[in-house]
Amino acid sequence: MVARIPTEWNQEKAQAGVVNALQANPDSAVAHRDLGSAFIRVGRAPDAVTHLETALRLRPEFPEALALLEASMKHAEECWVDDKTEAG
Repeated sequence: MVARIPTEWNQEKAQAGVVNALQANPDSAVAHRDLGSAFIRVGRAPDAVTHLETALRLRPEFPEALALLEASMKHAEECWVDDKTEAG
C-alpha cells in the first residue's frame, strides 16, 4: 500500500492533532517536536523554541528536534535583527 500525500497541507488540522496528542501524553518528545515544527511553519519561532526545548529535555538524543531548534532560533534571531534595523 502506498501512502497518499495530501496536495494541500492543513496547518490548523495538523496543529490540532498534535495538541490532542500532547494532551493525551504530555511527555511525548515526538509530539513536542511536531508542534515545534508546526509553529515554525507559521512563523511562531518563540513557541517553536519552547516545544523543541521540551522535546530535547525529554529525549536528549533527538537529532531532528535539535536541527529544528537550531533553525527556529536562527529564524528568531534574523527577525529580531530585522526589527532592530527597521526601528533604527
